[in-house]
Amino acid sequence: MSPDGRLGGRLSVERDGHDFLGARRIALLRAIAETGSISAAARAIGMSYKAAWDAVDAMNNLAERPLVVSGTGGRHGGGSRLTDYGQRQIAVFEVLEDEYLRMLARVEAAGEAFGEHLPWIRRLNLLTSARNQFLGRVVDLAAGPVNVEVVLDIGGTDRIAASITHPSLEALGLDLGSEAFALVKAPAVGIENAHATLAADSHNRLCGTVTRLHAGTDETEIAIALTGGKTVVAVIDAEAFARLDLAPGATACATFDAASVLLAVAR
Repeated sequence: MSPDGRLGGRLSVERDGHDFLGARRIALLRAIAETGSISAAARAIGMSYKAAWDAVDAMNNLAERPLVVSGTGGRHGGGSRLTDYGQRQIAVFEVLEDEYLRMLARVEAAGEAFGEHLPWIRRLNLLTSARNQFLGRVVDLAAGPVNVEVVLDIGGTDRIAASITHPSLEALGLDLGSEAFALVKAPAVGIENAHATLAADSHNRLCGTVTRLHAGTDETEIAIALTGGKTVVAVIDAEAFARLDLAPGATACATFDAASVLLAVAR
């Protein structure tokens, strides 16, 4: 509701229960198309550089194909452009938004009183703090005495293994071919040089190109673009980062244990 009591709202499009597109992200996509740069697009719409990259990562990770493709460059990265798929998402959103506004007008005209229901409706929309959210399809199930290793194909040649209990597998209703989300918190992800040997306690290794680095006093955030168009983000301590000697454009691998992966499905 607006302050004057009129019914209002903004359209938000989800993919299988996760935020995918909204007015802010559409504005970012339009600005990227106009400027050819994520950093310039962020400035144009009043969004921070980091928030813009996070939004692009989220959209690309939740879609079957990338909406934005970027080159690597210096501190602020290389040029970026919308794919044909990304352009179509803008067009589809515009059609949906027009219908959404028409629907709100019809509801308001009918005199529906929604105020008492809004708090309950808001509680139905849950967000996750996991920086890495990958849509995938189950391609392998390996059952052990207690846990089941579930392998998801997330696009390209990249796969993610998750270790969950048998009751969890049953509760999620997963089987070969099922669609699911893999959620991994950035601090649970380690970074290795591409030539390093996979550690014994790391079941997952996703390799690609370092696209950006955000260094703080104690920690550094590293984003790696994978071959399938998705991005994995890690947060490692400054000492570990110094040993890696990484820069944008370098090849590196993100590693994490199968037990660090949470699986989710849409209902």
